[in-house]
Amino acid sequence: MQGDDGNGSALALEIEVGLRATHPTLRKTVITKLALAMMAVLPAQTPNMAE
Repeated sequence: MQGDDGNGSALALEIEVGLRATHPTLRKTVITKLALAMMAVLPAQTPNMAE
């Protein structure tokens, strides 16, 4: 998969693809930032962004 450099960018890319498919009217910057935030939360297994 394109963007697979070992730091999770492939996961972020896959999340972006899914977000674009389900929410096509969202801006690209919103989708990109949301995908990165989701990617950061997944390994921590917590929705608390303060941790």
